[in-house]
Amino acid sequence: MAKIELTEKFQEAANISPEQRAVIEALLNGKKFDTEEISEKTTYEPGKIEDVLIPEIINKMNLADQNIHKKTLPRKILAKIIAEGGLKIQLDQKQANFIRNGLTTRQKRILRLTAEGYTNQGIANIVSTSREAIAVQANTINRILDTPSTTQAAAMMHAIDVKNARNFNANHQPSLDHLEITGIN
Repeated sequence: MAKIELTEKFQEAANISPEQRAVIEALLNGKKFDTEEISEKTTYEPGKIEDVLIPEIINKMNLADQNIHKKTLPRKILAKIIAEGGLKIQLDQKQANFIRNGLTTRQKRILRLTAEGYTNQGIANIVSTSREAIAVQANTINRILDTPSTTQAAAMMHAIDVKNARNFNANHQPSLDHLEITGIN
């Protein structure tokens, strides 16, 4: 199973508290953030995380000007962290192989657009289909990759893209060093 975390460097640069980090990592890994498990890592009760920590995270990540609701928040956070080079991803080889060989070109495109922060409707507009068709594809992707969320699958796709670019680029350009990836070839 993939594990997605923030890098220490990003946490420090963005001034993210350990409590905020726990919530962000829960969101990126497809977990519900307002649960007992997450509240144990914070000083907040489950009901207060959404009221207090989520607005703090949105402000610290400069996402306040975007139209964000509970469903799109993980995608927006992922896109921001990717843009600022703050992801640390651990994949297993089986999942990496499924991403490389078991997904269609369209499914890979959906994941790449998800990693850029697009909503299902935004993706549907780009690929000229319905939001419902994108939702069906997202569910199929999650089932194939055994992921709890399309956001986690999108982070995994991004990791594979970076890994492939690193393998292809013999000179290993520093621009590809923005992501820590472990567990795959």
